[in-house]
This record gives sequence, structure tokens and C-alpha cells, in this order.
Amino acid sequence: MNFEVFKKLKNEIKDKNFYNNYKGFSSLSYFISYIGNAFSILFAYFYVNNIISSTVLTPTPTVSMLIIIASITILLMLELIKRFIFDKFSQSFIFDKLKFQNSETIILGIVSVMLIATSFYLSLNGAHKFADRKDDIKMNADTEISIYSDSLNKKFDVKINELESQNKTLFLTNQGYEERISNLSKQYNDGTLSGSDLRRVKQEMNDVRKDKDVNNVLVEKNDSRIKELKTEKELELKKFGDKKLEHANKTVDKTSDNPMIFFIFSTVIELLILFGIWFINYFKIRSVGDYERLITKDPKYKMFNIFNEFINIIYKTDTKIGDLLPFKNELIKILKANSLDLNNKELDDILRILTHNGVLKAKGNKKSIGMIKEDAIEVIKNHLKVE
Repeated sequence: MNFEVFKKLKNEIKDKNFYNNYKGFSSLSYFISYIGNAFSILFAYFYVNNIISSTVLTPTPTVSMLIIIASITILLMLELIKRFIFDKFSQSFIFDKLKFQNSETIILGIVSVMLIATSFYLSLNGAHKFADRKDDIKMNADTEISIYSDSLNKKFDVKINELESQNKTLFLTNQGYEERISNLSKQYNDGTLSGSDLRRVKQEMNDVRKDKDVNNVLVEKNDSRIKELKTEKELELKKFGDKKLEHANKTVDKTSDNPMIFFIFSTVIELLILFGIWFINYFKIRSVGDYERLITKDPKYKMFNIFNEFINIIYKTDTKIGDLLPFKNELIKILKANSLDLNNKELDDILRILTHNGVLKAKGNKKSIGMIKEDAIEVIKNHLKVE
């Protein structure tokens, strides 16, 4: 390691303290806690909305919208109250050095546990309901099968109805043939015909019987085709149904672990919410405590605290550059009235340093304001080399 590397590394770590190390992290965790609240509301919504909806006998679009608004409002209020109570509890608990030393901390702790438990219960049940889709998956499969069955019926029923219509026509035609055969048989057997007439009637009877036999063959053929079409339709529907049910069962198996995943997810979300609220309070209290200890121990910070208080006293809300300060004796009285007790030498040193750095300017036997308050504080910080 050479000197330049050493100097660079030293500059990187010399100003490291709890405030500098965790300022960004505290803000990030606090922001994430609000995202956690949003997810908690989202999951709990499925459970709360279902409970409220079950109380409505005839839901209308307006009622459904009111239920949605009511569900979100209830959950939003719960999360805000939970944040507020836990925020106050964490402040009190940290001030008590992580001990239950007073009734306020105990009461806030009990209420916080109740609100956290309620929020977690609603979120967990909502997440489980969101994840457990077995009934929905099977219902969707049944719906798809039913729709496909209707389409098959339309497709096959046209052919089946056409064949059944043909059979009905053939049946009526055969009834006419039977009646014709019966009449011809009577003529043939009543003994009134002879010779060529008898042969003619017999031939006609044979022709009608042949036509009837042809129709019977067609009826049997149509019946066989109708049976084949119905079997084909049933097999096609069964094949589609089996495929859909198999896919549904596989999907159910894949989602069987979802409730456990969402249980873990809900738990992590709740912990992120609580940690974000707790850590921002711990960060503030710890940072203030560290700075107060620094002020009381480090001479530079003790001096800066005195300068800072002095500047806050001499700068009023309407102070402008060029305004004159009171005479020293009167200024000492003003400082004492504001709990800043300085002797003549200490006051002279402060006035001299402020004048040297341009915060104050000599104007005859008085001092005048040389810059705005914010610049004055930065100048003193640089002079004393403090953060």
C-alpha cells in the first residue's frame, strides 16, 4: 500500500459513524415498509371481500363496487392504525432501552400485538385464498368440457338428425309399401283374377317387396351410422375431457405448495413492515444520542454547539445582512436569557472568530450581520472541521 492509497482509504472511513452508515438503509427500509403495507392490503382483500360479499343475497354492480371500496377502506385504516401504534410503541420501547418500564410502553405493546395479529391473520387467509385455486381450476376445466360438448353436439347432431330424418321418411314409405302389398295380396287371393292379370299382380307384389327390402337395408345402414356417430362423439368428448382433467390435476399439483409459499411471503412482508418502522425510530434515536455524546465529549463539537446556539439567538426571522448587533453588555444579557451563559472573554473569542470568517463585520464600535444564517453555520462547520 502506498501513501496515496492509504490517504484515500483513510478519507473514506474517517467520517464513518452510525448516522452516515445507515442513513440510506433506514430510509430504504422505511420506504419498503409501505410497499409491505400495500401487499398486506392486497392479500387481505381477497379474504375480507369474500366475507362481506357472502352477506349480500343479491349483489348488483353498485353493491359489488361498494363492497370493494369498503374492503379496501377497512384494510387501509387497519394498516395505518397499526403503523401509528407500532411507531409509538417502538419509540417508547427504544427510549426505555428495550424494556417494559412504564405502563405506556406495555399498553402500546399489547395493542400493537393485537393489531399485528389481526393484520397478519387477514393477510395470511387472503394469501391462502388467492393461492388455493383447486376449485377454480376444476370449475374452469368443467366449463371448457361443457363448452366443447355443446360444440360437438352441434357438429354431430346435424349428421345424426339428417340420418334419422331419412329413416323416418323410409319408415313412412315402407308403411305405404306394406299397405300396397296387403291390397295386392287380397286381389291375388280373392280368385277374381286369372291369366295375365294374376301374373301382373304377383310381379307388382314382388317389386314392392324388393323396394321395401331396399329401404330396410338403408334404415339398417343409417342406424349403424347413427350409432357410429354417437360413439365417435362420446369418444371425442371423453378424450378432450380426460386431457383437460389431466391438465387440471397437474396444475393443482403444481399449486399445492402455493399456500406455504404465501405463508412465508406474508410473514416476510409483516416483518419488513415492522422492521422498517422500528429501525427508522432506532436510527433517529441512536443518531441523536450519538451526536449528543459527541457534543459533550469532543471539544470541537462542544464549541460548534455553542456557536450554533449563538447564531440561532442573534439571527431572528426578520434578520437581514447589515443589521447591527446590540452592544456587548446587552448581548450578554440576551444570551443569558436564552440559556447561553458566556463570560466576556468567551464572547470576545466568538465575535472575533465570526468576524474573521466574515459571518460578522465590524461597523464602528458595533458588529453587523455579514451573511445569511445558513451560510454562517456552514462557515463555522468548516472552521471547526465538524460534520
